[in-house]
Amino acid sequence: MAPVHARPWSDIEAHYLHWEEGKELLNVVRYWRANGTAERLYAYTSMYWLVVSLYEQIEPHREALHIRREHTATDGYQWELTYYARPDLEAEFVRRYPAGTLREKLDTFLHNIRW
Repeated sequence: MAPVHARPWSDIEAHYLHWEEGKELLNVVRYWRANGTAERLYAYTSMYWLVVSLYEQIEPHREALHIRREHTATDGYQWELTYYARPDLEAEFVRRYPAGTLREKLDTFLHNIRW
């Protein structure tokens, strides 16, 4: 898959501002911008996911974290975090977390991976 150029964090914030179901992700983007995390990370987005990397030219399956909102039949939605270290390997990390826990889980992930 070809690299994707990162979008400015201000554009990503504006994108989620208009998506009612993305308020929790909007709060994460605002939190990262306020605490400086966004200064060392790059990202691009689509409606239902955010892809984060250390590099401005993001290779979606090389050192990239995919954050995706998933609908569930029982409790509305959950967050799926998928981390790809290398494109020739399966995802190294795949976890699903309940609504309301995204910021905490992302803080833990970024700390553990030393981003």
